[in-house]
Amino acid sequence: MEDRLFPDKSEPVALTDRLEAGIMPLINLVFLLLMFFLFAGVIAEQPLPDLPANTAGQAQETPQVDFTIEPGGVLMRNGQSVDLDTLPEAVSEALPDRADKPWRLGAHQALSMADLERVLLAFNRAGVQEVQLLTEPN
Repeated sequence: MEDRLFPDKSEPVALTDRLEAGIMPLINLVFLLLMFFLFAGVIAEQPLPDLPANTAGQAQETPQVDFTIEPGGVLMRNGQSVDLDTLPEAVSEALPDRADKPWRLGAHQALSMADLERVLLAFNRAGVQEVQLLTEPN
């Protein structure tokens, strides 16, 4: 019996026996990891949270915007048109009220991406670091 468990070093060991002996610990490890994650997934399973109630029937507060962008890329502030070349002056006038808040831009749904990009680049050149883009849902 002892001869089978501990073969004599002088006897050659077949290549397949050596490969099997080297692979078995890896197979065992993969199996144990599989079992661990199966059990951990069952134990840690949590029910989905409840969804918030539908607020479609309730009146929603309209967020305040600093600028609105109309179709064609026309920029408006307080109902008056603002030229993109004079945007830095308009931004600097409103800076004391900002206190590191992001600028809120209301975008019309018919606004093209090219016009939006042109306006956002103008804000970037005016030194604005953060912008929140507000749209109306359909």
